[in-house]
Amino acid sequence: MSKNKPVVTFVLFYVISYIAYSFTVTQQVSFLTDLGYNTSERSLILAFMAAVVILFQILLGYLSDRYATVKRFVLLGLAGYAISAFFNYNMVSRNLLLHLLLFGLTGGFYMTCYDSSDTWLMETGKDTSRYYSLIRGMGSVGWAIGSLITAAIISRFQYGGIGYATLLCVGILLLLSNSIPDAIKNKNSASKLNLGNIREIFASKKYTLTLLVFFLIFCINALNTVTIVDKMNNLGATNGDLGMKWAIQAVVELPVFFGGVWLSKYLSMYLMAAIAAVFYVIEFFLFFIVQDVGVLVWLSLFQMITFPLMLLSAKNLFFDLSPAHLKSTGQMVAFSVANGLTALLIPLYHSLITTRFGVDITLLSGVFFGIAALVLLPFAAKSKERNV
Repeated sequence: MSKNKPVVTFVLFYVISYIAYSFTVTQQVSFLTDLGYNTSERSLILAFMAAVVILFQILLGYLSDRYATVKRFVLLGLAGYAISAFFNYNMVSRNLLLHLLLFGLTGGFYMTCYDSSDTWLMETGKDTSRYYSLIRGMGSVGWAIGSLITAAIISRFQYGGIGYATLLCVGILLLLSNSIPDAIKNKNSASKLNLGNIREIFASKKYTLTLLVFFLIFCINALNTVTIVDKMNNLGATNGDLGMKWAIQAVVELPVFFGGVWLSKYLSMYLMAAIAAVFYVIEFFLFFIVQDVGVLVWLSLFQMITFPLMLLSAKNLFFDLSPAHLKSTGQMVAFSVANGLTALLIPLYHSLITTRFGVDITLLSGVFFGIAALVLLPFAAKSKERNV
């Protein structure tokens, strides 16, 4: 296999997988709202989904190191995502218990595949992993495409069309995966691992402090997924408005993702994280004061800086900070906290603060999360690799 072939196939894999992800993620709040679920019920469903994400991600990370394969577990996760999404979006009557289960599975498989695909890519070898930012950028292209056509799918086929479209995309991905190599693992050390080895990850003070910083930054990103959508819905946003928001975010990410290899030559990963936090602070202050759907949609342009710098710095830092024999575990544990735990806590936090004080105060809190991350960043950057 030529050195470039895995890069090309990973690009195709990311484009199609992100199209599939966008079908379910961009409309989940609107779907639940249209079915008549209130803020507290929606938050409960999203929080349960996040709890499943945490469990799935830690389990997949450990199993990937234990059995020396990431590819097989990603493909199993994609199959689970497609099946659960199909039943989820074809269940169009109000049934809290059933939607709790279906959203838990759909979101659990989605987020696990979303992060573990990056782990798979990063561990395939330097000839492939050095193109991570480019490949991930093509994922954003897929997200933009999916976001724009999701509204059309719903308009013509109702929400059930999302389930069929997801099945089609995942079917293509399973066929395409035959051309992609598995992660490079040491099978001898893998056979000796057990669950107790997970504790070794936190022996690094640098890893732990860095994780705390990104937990705070990812909290802001979670508010951008839940709270700003609620505000837009309150102001009368349509499915088209929401689709445009997601599409703009996906498109404006591209320059930084495509230039990630060049940027990394001039900016340290901790500096990238600091820049992302500063722009999140500015963005969320503007979210707090703006009361117009159109302006809120265009504020998505901040995604040009915030999300790609946050993600690129996090992926590279946790790859470097994870022990060699626990590469998948270290990365997946980090993102089970950064993505999973924030997704668990933020919907509950959103429900509590929004119900008491209104959606704008919830958005304003994103400013304070960003400031806290900026305070902690220098300590994380200067801390030692291991406790002594």
